[in-house]
Amino acid sequence: MEVTLFESIDHSQVFPAKVFVTAIESSSFHWHYDLELIIVLKGMVQVVHGPERLNLRVGDIFLINSKVVHAYHSNDRDNLCLFIQFPLSVFAQISGEGQTIYFNLNSADLAYLPVTGFQPLIRSACRLGYYSRQKTAGAGFRAAGALADLLANFIDHVQYELHGTTSGSESEADLTARISSFVDDHLESPSLATDLSTALHLHDKAIYRCLKNSLGISLKELIDTARVEKARQLLRSRSANIMDIAEQCGFISEATFYRVFKKYTGLTPAEYRDQGTGKQTDQIIQGYLSYNANEADQLLASLAFEPAKHNNFAYGFNNRSPKEVPMNICQNPLYSFAERAADLVSRMTLEEKIMQVGNNAAAIPRLGLPRYDYWSEASHGFFGPFEVKTMDVTSYPVCLAMSQSWDAEKIHTVTQAISDEIRAHHNLNDVELHMWCPTINLARDPRNGRSDENFGEDPFLAGKLAASYIRGLQGEGESDYVKVVATPKHYALNSSENNRHSGSSNVDEATLREYYTKVFEYAIREGHAQSIMTSYNRINGVPASVNDQLLTTLLREEWGFDGFVVSDCGAVADCYANPMHIMMGGMGHYYCKSLEEASAMTLTAGTDISCGSEHKKALLSALRHGLITEDIIDRAIIRTLLTRFRLGLFDDPSRVPFSRYGSERVCSPAQTALSVDMANDTIVLLKNERNLLPINTSQVKNILVVGPNAIYRQLGGYSAGQSAGVDTIVSTMALAGIRSQAATAGIEVSYEKGWCIGKEFGQGNIFESLPGFDPAEMMIDINPGVEGDDLRAVLSATFGGREGTVKRHVPEDPDYRGDELALIDRAVAAARKADLVVVIAGTDESTGSEEKDRETLDLPYGQDEKIQRLIAANANTVVVVAMGAVTGNFIEQAPALINAHFAGQAQGEAIANILFGKVNPNAKLSATWYKSLADLPHINDYGLKKQDTYDKKARTYQYFEQPVLFPFGFGLSYTNYEYSNLRLVSSQLDANDTLQVSVDVTNAGSRDGSEIVQLYVAKVLQGKQRDNKPLRQLRGWAKVWLAAGETRTVSIAVPLSEVTFWSNLKKKMVVESGTYRVEVGRSSADLPCQTEFNVNGEWQAALSTVYAVASRYVLPVGAESRIRVAATLADTSHLDLVQYPPQFASSDPAVATVDSHGTVKAVTAGVATISCTVEYQGQQNSAAVAVAVKADA
Repeated sequence: MEVTLFESIDHSQVFPAKVFVTAIESSSFHWHYDLELIIVLKGMVQVVHGPERLNLRVGDIFLINSKVVHAYHSNDRDNLCLFIQFPLSVFAQISGEGQTIYFNLNSADLAYLPVTGFQPLIRSACRLGYYSRQKTAGAGFRAAGALADLLANFIDHVQYELHGTTSGSESEADLTARISSFVDDHLESPSLATDLSTALHLHDKAIYRCLKNSLGISLKELIDTARVEKARQLLRSRSANIMDIAEQCGFISEATFYRVFKKYTGLTPAEYRDQGTGKQTDQIIQGYLSYNANEADQLLASLAFEPAKHNNFAYGFNNRSPKEVPMNICQNPLYSFAERAADLVSRMTLEEKIMQVGNNAAAIPRLGLPRYDYWSEASHGFFGPFEVKTMDVTSYPVCLAMSQSWDAEKIHTVTQAISDEIRAHHNLNDVELHMWCPTINLARDPRNGRSDENFGEDPFLAGKLAASYIRGLQGEGESDYVKVVATPKHYALNSSENNRHSGSSNVDEATLREYYTKVFEYAIREGHAQSIMTSYNRINGVPASVNDQLLTTLLREEWGFDGFVVSDCGAVADCYANPMHIMMGGMGHYYCKSLEEASAMTLTAGTDISCGSEHKKALLSALRHGLITEDIIDRAIIRTLLTRFRLGLFDDPSRVPFSRYGSERVCSPAQTALSVDMANDTIVLLKNERNLLPINTSQVKNILVVGPNAIYRQLGGYSAGQSAGVDTIVSTMALAGIRSQAATAGIEVSYEKGWCIGKEFGQGNIFESLPGFDPAEMMIDINPGVEGDDLRAVLSATFGGREGTVKRHVPEDPDYRGDELALIDRAVAAARKADLVVVIAGTDESTGSEEKDRETLDLPYGQDEKIQRLIAANANTVVVVAMGAVTGNFIEQAPALINAHFAGQAQGEAIANILFGKVNPNAKLSATWYKSLADLPHINDYGLKKQDTYDKKARTYQYFEQPVLFPFGFGLSYTNYEYSNLRLVSSQLDANDTLQVSVDVTNAGSRDGSEIVQLYVAKVLQGKQRDNKPLRQLRGWAKVWLAAGETRTVSIAVPLSEVTFWSNLKKKMVVESGTYRVEVGRSSADLPCQTEFNVNGEWQAALSTVYAVASRYVLPVGAESRIRVAATLADTSHLDLVQYPPQFASSDPAVATVDSHGTVKAVTAGVATISCTVEYQGQQNSAAVAVAVKADA
């Protein structure tokens, strides 16, 4: 093919414009005096423009104005863009002296839709691009004519503003440009930030505010992206020395270079350099890629000369403006998702609305609205649950196991792969796209029956990992559309199963905010979850589904949540008394006095839909009795439908990139490899006396594997194989994995079962104990297409932990339900003859699962005593615990101990990789292993500190002071890491500063490996001062790869806004002044490097969230609605809106007006968006509410 590189393009001098076509990888932040027009011809490109990140797709057009700092990125290397740059002077006829013209042209924002649509502009621009590339004699004149046509379209049809020059002051755009230019010119300086402040005579805070307002990034991010871009260019040469490049780009160390470069590119510098070597046609030049010139000509010609069907914004609309389109607003992609949702709800009858506020939303054929079930699950791989069709899926390690990797990026990659598979099955098998995961209740007690579903005991680690999980699952950054909706659960304080239908989780305000809800805050603020699920339990006496503090104050007003809330299944009825849960032993909360009250109160509080049929049974009656208004129901449905619009379910599939996903994204080789890679990084080496591991293949010639968990698949809760038809293709258990690797070394492997497990006897199925089970009576709202035997199978699998009806991976077990004594005697006899014994210990869902907490921390089925017998028979015994934290005498006796907690479909391969040393263990515990159950408070006691629990016992590494088996953050390796030279950039900090810590880490062993460097912060009490602060809190970590003998400097930055505590006096989060200790090391109990720093001043918290809610969303002409606004700072304090009044505006005053008090008046039929803007200390933040006006009352 003919390949063109960016540097070889010849800009024509016939007309006053630069025109070129190129593919984009990325660019650093930059600016220019010329206007720059970009049209996407192929693929998708992200424009970082001011504080916005805009995803442009094929047919999109966007204009960068003069001196506006911007950058381009694309994860889709198969893209192609047309760029046109022209000077401001071409518009001199309409801009006066001292004025600058500013055009508003952005096809990603329909507020800027030209009256003629975007197509004429695109057509003339592509003609200019096409002719400028031709070699004929007349091509230059044709290009000049196309440019004249383009400029005429700009002047006549595109919105623009004239900005004058203000004497004596510098605009924010000009200052941003000066900052960007200085950064580009001084990248090699290690003290660039200080140099910039000095050269521009600006305080650090002024620079920070300017960049945050204009670009939405910090100075550090601007510098990092510029340095990475320069490094890309230098890495083109294979001979380039990476350390030299690091110095040229201003990185303080090679380790920092590696970390920052990988953060922005996904590759290490070496991988990036090697990837491009010898591939001249893929070479990166100035952030651009090579491209196929012939293809570029064809694409330009198609957009320049063919009909408007190629324009993304012209599907079926013949390029008319929105009001000219002959269709309902809800069907028209030219309106916002919120406006379309409001319009759709406005067309529903009351009866139709009531059928939309349950998980199983009914179809409305007259409106073209299909039936939809909002309930599906994909905790660590898609599994249904209500799918009876046979589908192949990939199953990854459970979330608790993945959290032991401490690898947010890899978890993000896993959930991207999961959502790819879900979208493919949506296209192939019509599965729904709302996933009720992840579970993020904290593992503050190892007895919790659902601990395997969460991310550990620490809210910082769990929150950061959960946010990364959610962003990957939802496809953030891949498209303007959401790929799959994530639903973090169970909000909140639901870390016990035994009392969740009747109990109350009672804590003080500080514990609520600093610990239990903090993980959900990360999921919303950083993960941007589209929905959230309430828990069954009460919090301080109020059921979660009617808890205004949780659902409004924290969730929406403080964290800025803009999705919908769903109850856990039957939780609406639990607010009164749920027949299903009463039959299961629960009693209900009786907070509400009838099902009608429960239906009305949950919707009013903000639980927008029920998982169940409560509203279908009771809502109409509640409405007729005046317990609720129809306006509340409208609000709930709009919030819920909004996510279906964001998924693209009502748009032409050609607009939604995920609609092209097919079988190639189901159980692909890459997904299978990823399941192994993830599992490798979840397995924790807890003991390794006498260096028993890795297995010495020159000495070990026969291995005995013992335990039913070596052959029976344990994937954890909500897993493939549990639903009726969804299962994995791959299923490699420990015995198979060990045999496979042993065979390559000529080692013989034998197997003894040793004991039986509960699933052999049907234990753990809660539905077998429910006589006369009727889903309708139990408030469960099931797909009407699943009934009879299918329904019982689905429910038994989903809630009872039973295998599904399609049993693909049933082990060969001649000892099924065998004699327990004979089994262990036989195993002990075989152990005496083996060179090495590997015990695969663990459990299944019969001892801990949904609705069932563990009663003990000891291994079930008498495994402790049986494992001790095996160790006595053979001192070379390795114990692999295939579950979470356990206790038992065997732990002290075992010379080698491994934790491999429900590690997915390839767990056997990963276990073998660790045993044989193919992978050096690099995982660390994310939850404490306690010595005894007696050390812990009652599981239903939610206090963390001694003074907050009934029996004066503490929990979690933050407060527990007694010896433990294995502390939080613990994990061994086949090499040793040494820590030294801890240093701070400054030990005297203002409350608004960032703590910057560096430490040297050395791989002192003979094997390459990865170390998880952990940073903890603790408040130091002075003199007679008393407080109940945590002993220490994790506030940063870095996972760093080190070659044997290598030393790297690891740097971790901790904004002090992450080191906050709740003040009962001030009723907000504060950064306390005083002395703090920073500790860095291998685990929460092994911190060899420590020093202190001081904090002074007061945290000047920025405006964080503006929340707006309407009293009515659907109005007849002449009616009014009132917009209520809340504005919250990052420290959770709420602004006085009398002092900082919101500014209201309507997107279409012809439809609805709004006054300065937020009173909306309906004028004529249509939709309008009411924006509410609050300004605080020079910073603005906004919220918007879409309303629909009906012509009839």
